[in-house]
Amino acid sequence: MNRCSLNEGFTQYRWRVLLPGASWTTLYTGSNSTYTYTFEISPGLHQGNVKVELQVRNNASPNLYDTEEYDVTVSRPQRVYHLKDHLGNVRTSVDVDGDVVGYDDYYPFGLPMPGRSSQTGSNPNDDYKFTGYELDEVAGTDLKMYHANARGYDPILGRFGQIDPLSSERAGLSPYNYVQNNPLSRIDPTGLLDDIVFNSVDEEGNKREIGRIVTDKYDQEINIDSELISSAIPDDYDPISTDLPKAIADGTLDYLGVQALSLDISAEAAFKLGVQGELSLIALVGGKNQGDWGVALQGNALLGVEGSFTGSVSAYWPISGGDLSLDRLSGFEYGIQGSLLGPSAAYFEGVEFSTSYPYVNRSYAGASIGGSAGIPELTGSGSGYLGYSGYLYRSDGR
Repeated sequence: MNRCSLNEGFTQYRWRVLLPGASWTTLYTGSNSTYTYTFEISPGLHQGNVKVELQVRNNASPNLYDTEEYDVTVSRPQRVYHLKDHLGNVRTSVDVDGDVVGYDDYYPFGLPMPGRSSQTGSNPNDDYKFTGYELDEVAGTDLKMYHANARGYDPILGRFGQIDPLSSERAGLSPYNYVQNNPLSRIDPTGLLDDIVFNSVDEEGNKREIGRIVTDKYDQEINIDSELISSAIPDDYDPISTDLPKAIADGTLDYLGVQALSLDISAEAAFKLGVQGELSLIALVGGKNQGDWGVALQGNALLGVEGSFTGSVSAYWPISGGDLSLDRLSGFEYGIQGSLLGPSAAYFEGVEFSTSYPYVNRSYAGASIGGSAGIPELTGSGSGYLGYSGYLYRSDGR
């Protein structure tokens, strides 16, 4: 929208406009000295090639127009690309030509470094940089706080301004703490407990929790298009919550170099031979592919005795080096699994095939813990399996 106006106190005013490829068009003739004209900015319009003409006449010379012509600068939205670090902080912003239009360095808890941050005004997302939080200015002060969805966060103090609504579930932590004082490797996208949360999101942006992995180590929100999984979630569905004990998260997972976690729902039936179907929500929480996620379906051939429904959380770590990716976490997998009086556990490994020796490579290993509900008379069960998995959806669009 462009507004052209002039008020010289004359009797009659005539506004005309000249657009590219068109002739002069009279927009208005009358006694008002201002006029607003709205036109669409198309790819053919460039700076300086729209002309506006104002003709003015007074009572002393009713047949004589004084004419002034103006070149109108047409502004078009600028496309900006954001380059992020491993935490999702926007560090550099560039335009379509690769020229830097903004840059930011932060202290560990999110305070911009003086002299090492720049906002040019050309970036429409200047207020969404540190881990994606919106930067809010406190009215009447020079203070700025980040809007972290559930509550406000102060980057100077490194603390939230309000208590965690779910703090009663973590009695050993300060309800104002931010990522348990570990901002170099962790983020808090919701301002709530440090969990990995899987949500179903409809076309209007409404979220519905599918399940969560309760953990003090990782904090990640995975939003899945509701159309992808609508048929699998009934209206009376209760979100699945699987606890990843703190001792395991802080010790074992660090030692193993875990780079991915998943929330799994499976149904299995076997007497000597059988089958198993499993739906997994997988999130990469480490390595260069951190933040990628996918919805995977796996089918297994079983050898053993099984008859249950199982909900579990699984952890994955690389065997043959390198970083895990969604590609490496699909394909063939073998393992052993079992349950006793409800609790369940499993160990598994993924394999990749090649045309050269040794032809079969162990790609990743993993373990899961959870709970099973099945045939009451079957107090314990166990099986070995060989299966294959593929993605129903993956965040990288492949």
